[in-house]
Amino acid sequence: MEGGEVKTRLVDNTDIPKWMALSQEYDCYVRELVTDLTEWYDGNETSIAFGDYMDSKINKQEAFMAVDATDGCLGIIAVSKSNNRITFFAVSHKADFQTAGNELLKYALKSIDNSKPISINQITSTSPHIQKHRDLYNDFGFYYSCDSVENGVPVNTFVKTPFYFNTNNVSDSGFWQALDKLVAESEIIIDRPKGNAHPRYPSFIYPLDYGYLKGTTAMDGGGIDVWYGSDTAGKLDAVMCIVDLMKRDSEIKLLIGCTEGEKAQVYQVHNETEFMKGVLIRRE
Repeated sequence: MEGGEVKTRLVDNTDIPKWMALSQEYDCYVRELVTDLTEWYDGNETSIAFGDYMDSKINKQEAFMAVDATDGCLGIIAVSKSNNRITFFAVSHKADFQTAGNELLKYALKSIDNSKPISINQITSTSPHIQKHRDLYNDFGFYYSCDSVENGVPVNTFVKTPFYFNTNNVSDSGFWQALDKLVAESEIIIDRPKGNAHPRYPSFIYPLDYGYLKGTTAMDGGGIDVWYGSDTAGKLDAVMCIVDLMKRDSEIKLLIGCTEGEKAQVYQVHNETEFMKGVLIRRE
């Protein structure tokens, strides 16, 4: 099934055998975590059985299937519009994961409210196939939130928050052009590489490369701060505006070459405590 055109359509009752077969492709990963899959499929006092779940999603038109040219199942995603959650997501081992996964996740996100937080649970398997799910969530701006249990199986919860404003007004172009000029004419100094601890707060580990623009001046007297991500294009396409109540100041931080997931990490860093809050402004 790899390669070729991918289309997405609603799942209907005739697709239930395909949905069950797709779910069973993931049984090997669930068995890494629990030996008995009874609760996983039959439900418990708080969760309905998988068969009833499929019927519910189909009746509510909340389940979508990626298919190839022969209507073969490449993957399925289901949502809860009332809870603003993605409740099922699987891509067949026979499909190209990136192609089918991207198509499904984009389709699902269009069907729920992106102005509110969106969550998804992922089993905690460390297999390469499950890691592809986590990488895809990161690409779409989801970040790890917490650990929990779903139908008796350990899961990680990932959340996507509406954490930024868009600036696609013509009047904003001068702002971004001025920042482009500033970056182009300055050397980026990375003095706190990804994975390093903060010099004064060793419990804080930098999730991305962090530094400043040499020869510039920010509110604290140092250079203008920069978060530098993994996107090799190195585009400046977002800024964080921060208010720090402990220092009683406000400053701007440039995001250069940051993926959607990295933007989410930066946003979280600057909103973890009651003393620091920030908004992320995206360039469009």
